[in-house]
Amino acid sequence: MIKEAKKYEQEDKRRKEEAEIRNNADSVIYTTEKTLSELGDKLPKEQKQKIESKLKQLKDVLKQKDISKIKEKTEELTKVVQEAGASVYQQAQQQAGQGESKRKEEKPKQEKTVDAEYKAENEDKK
Repeated sequence: MIKEAKKYEQEDKRRKEEAEIRNNADSVIYTTEKTLSELGDKLPKEQKQKIESKLKQLKDVLKQKDISKIKEKTEELTKVVQEAGASVYQQAQQQAGQGESKRKEEKPKQEKTVDAEYKAENEDKK
């Protein structure tokens, strides 16, 4: 039994690696599709088309048995999606900064505070 296990050890490792790469690719596809549905309207047209193109390439390669190509296309798609995410994040930061500067401009002027002494009327009558 031990001899048989050693005999198939390399094949088991290869199959495990293949399963992990395929699972990772499936996960990236799912995440990308979800991201496109949520942020697609905030992305520039060119960037959205680039993501969709890389997504299609990965789906096509996933049908094949070439693990190295699946890994390569997964990395390409991940990189493009990360760039798009950074772009959306920068847009949000810029909009937040503009909103903050507008709030500073709209801030009402504060009235000056004056220090004063006072006497209660009841104290004078005693």
